[in-house]
Parts: sequence; C-alpha cells; structure tokens
Amino acid sequence: MVPQVVAPLRLTGRVHADEARITHRTHTRKLKFTLPGPMTIIDTIADQYYGDRVKMAFAFAELLNEEARALQADGVDVIQFDEPAFNVYTDEVSDWGIKALGAPPTADLRHRGAHLLRLRHQGQYRLEGNARQRMAAV
Repeated sequence: MVPQVVAPLRLTGRVHADEARITHRTHTRKLKFTLPGPMTIIDTIADQYYGDRVKMAFAFAELLNEEARALQADGVDVIQFDEPAFNVYTDEVSDWGIKALGAPPTADLRHRGAHLLRLRHQGQYRLEGNARQRMAAV
C-alpha cells in the first residue's frame, strides 16, 4: 500500500524545523538542506483527491516552498531540491516539471538549487539520452 492524497494538501506543521535550528546553532559552516521535488513526490503517492498528477505536483510545490522559506528563516543557507523523477518522466519535464519545481515564484529564497541528474559511466560524468534537452529546459 502506498500513501494516498485524499484531501487538499496543507502544511500542518514544520517538517525539518528542529533539525535546521539545532544544526544552525551548533555549527559555524554553511548549512544545506535537501528536499524532494514535487515530481519525485507524486511518483510515490496515490492521488485520490486531485484527479490530475500535475495539479497534485503543484500543490506539493506550494508546501515545499513553504518549508523552504521556513528553513531559510531557520538559518539554512542553501535549499537543494532533488528531482530524480526527471530521469523517468522525460517528456513531462519540459511540459510541467520545471514549472512545478519553481512554483510558486521563489525570488525570496536566497540560494536555491536543483539536483536533476548525474550519470556516471567508466569514472566520468556525462549526459545521456535526452538529458541534454532536460538541461536546456532548465
């Protein structure tokens, strides 16, 4: 059984507040937090409410950005969004995946990054298949 969305998504509490605050207080180096991207989240959750993967992804994007802004307020220097699903749903990346990753507009986040892909072959990193197109979409 997989987790299911059965009602409108809303953030009922902070997810990483304690970790961010404690780490920020006890360390002097820059702090980076990694969060999953909306496309990756919806890849592992059953939709029983929205009826549309894209709508559900954008709903998760809202929550992720709420958490990212709060993490920044907690002292996190860099927020990285991991989107391994970009390697699976390649056609959807340019259709809506990039937009969901940046929704809502996040101009108020100081340092935001995305980890889209890293393919290793014989000790070297390279782009394969239509990865070049995914990078161009970004």
